[in-house]
Amino acid sequence: GLLWGGEKASKLKAVAMLDWLDSDGPKLLVEKDKTYGAPWDLSPGYAKMNRTGYDFSLRAAYDELSLDLRYAKTKRGDYIGLLGNLNKTGYLDEGGFFGQLAYKWKILEKTQLFAKVTYNQFDEHILWEMFPAGFLFSYPEGYKLDITASTNNTGLDLQLIQELFAGNRFLFGAQAEWKNIYNVTHKANADPLTGAYQGYMRDYSQDLNWIKPDATRNLTALFGQDEWTISAIGLGVTAGVRYDHYSDFGDTVNPRLGLVQKVTDHENIKVLYGTAFRAPNFRELYDQNNPNTKGNTALNPETITSGEISLESDLYTKGALARLNYFNNRIRDQIVVDATTTSGPKPFVNTADVVYSYGVELEVKYPFDLKLFKSKAGGDYVYASGSYQHSEKNGELLLNVPIYRGDIGLNITCTDYVTLNLNNFYRGKIDLGADQQLDPVLLTDLAIALRTLDRDTELKLTATNVFDRPYKDPAEWSNVLSNLPREGRAYFASLSTRF
Repeated sequence: GLLWGGEKASKLKAVAMLDWLDSDGPKLLVEKDKTYGAPWDLSPGYAKMNRTGYDFSLRAAYDELSLDLRYAKTKRGDYIGLLGNLNKTGYLDEGGFFGQLAYKWKILEKTQLFAKVTYNQFDEHILWEMFPAGFLFSYPEGYKLDITASTNNTGLDLQLIQELFAGNRFLFGAQAEWKNIYNVTHKANADPLTGAYQGYMRDYSQDLNWIKPDATRNLTALFGQDEWTISAIGLGVTAGVRYDHYSDFGDTVNPRLGLVQKVTDHENIKVLYGTAFRAPNFRELYDQNNPNTKGNTALNPETITSGEISLESDLYTKGALARLNYFNNRIRDQIVVDATTTSGPKPFVNTADVVYSYGVELEVKYPFDLKLFKSKAGGDYVYASGSYQHSEKNGELLLNVPIYRGDIGLNITCTDYVTLNLNNFYRGKIDLGADQQLDPVLLTDLAIALRTLDRDTELKLTATNVFDRPYKDPAEWSNVLSNLPREGRAYFASLSTRF
């Protein structure tokens, strides 16, 4: 990272960051992929986890004007491919640019106007090796699909913030976005509809492109929110509503309400309620010309209704926190591939199933003085969190989701120059159905940070999964026959300086 300028020297402040990565990735053994046992199959074998890329960002500010720029590009292996088959050549080459210009005006003593213009572009080039060489004894080079697409999104956001009276602030905003897809190409060594082997990478971009090549989406939105602090009774109220209009699927309205009641000087109760949505993406709307799936322009957005009640306390200690939270979520109109379609490509549809989940979360952080080392820096604390989540679909327990999660850790400032962090993460058993399950797992991570006295330079050494415990994730999404392996013990080192 690079930092220059400063409040005392100049109104101009800027920060730049450059990250670069080149890694073969962990060696994850997939025991059985989708076509395990076939003569052409490559399992058991290792997933392609290699990754190389860079990420550059710049933030500059002058008075109330700010500029944010970011460019990132990465090329990575395709793990186990689009259809859950190990292969040798598949990869994903992705990159994008993001820019934002923002300004805040103080129009009157109690009136502010905030304006933001954004632009982002995302480019992808993917080579899917659907099946490896020798597939069905008819594809000597395998079944390959080479696709590209670019999307850009231009946005404008205006917010008027008005202090109506002491303790009350009202926000009104308007937003507009324009999104489109372009540079769409489609090459394959087999016919996209019949699968007939061609023997070379033929360009199907003109007649059988993989997605609608000129899809567009326009968004307009209006939103308002009022924040009111009633000090006499220790009550804070936040109420808001947002209206969105999408050119490709219509309208949606989502309210939000939050209450914070001060019980004592050290405890408060929070109540939250709101709704939200996920708009169907371009693939779900416009996917085409393949034997597996097809888009559906009649899709509605996925919706979620959520509520929370929490009790918070500082445990009568500076820097401490304890939070007990109950949550309740209901998800409707999930977008899935229609499993009832028996012939031809399966369309994306809104399922009538309702996913209902509720649970409890507990979080505790407590500072202390270990008094083993003399240090001016402080920073000793212990923390822990845990959650219980019950999830069901149409009254039946939702599979492939852990019911219990938790972690507990310790942070110790050994000296002014050395900090030690130890964290243990627990994931409870996962029910896979058919009397199968993934066993609970406990993972330990250890990090040591070495700093100069002015804290401008830091060397951080990290070891994850210190005891190299084997564990896996459910394979439901990937169609493979064995569950998906996760990383074993790994070591990381990072050096950062600020000047």
